Amino acid sequence: MITASNVKIDSMILHILHEYNFNPLIVLFNDYLRKKYSKKAFLLIRILLKAYVIENIYKDSIHYAFIKMYIYNNISKVLYLYLWY
Repeated sequence: MITASNVKIDSMILHILHEYNFNPLIVLFNDYLRKKYSKKAFLLIRILLKAYVIENIYKDSIHYAFIKMYIYNNISKVLYLYLWY
């Protein structure tokens, strides 16, 4: 089921992965998103990603800080998760 909060969280994760510039994980997460969402929802995530590049309104939120810290500290677990999805 597609909800706005799921799309928001997934777009924040994708933006953080682009910030770290870890290309293998970006490719794996894009494949995961394509399987999880419809084409329209995936397009919405890509539009949100472009909007975050212009102005990231979530950079001061607790969710953004937590996700960024988790990805930074557990990159191998995140890679393993999406590698076998």
